[in-house]
Amino acid sequence: MKVKRIIVKTRMTRSRSRTTRSRSRTTRSRLRTARSGSRTARSRSKEDK
Repeated sequence: MKVKRIIVKTRMTRSRSRTTRSRSRTTRSRLRTARSGSRTARSRSKEDK
């Protein structure tokens, strides 16, 4: 049982790191859309979501 709990913890930490990376990418894309304001930038932000 203890070994299984450790594995779950490692999986949770990995999933959290992935979500934080994806969030940083979305925020960067949003900043680009605000600067350019072009239709292509808007389509890119939708694909990231």
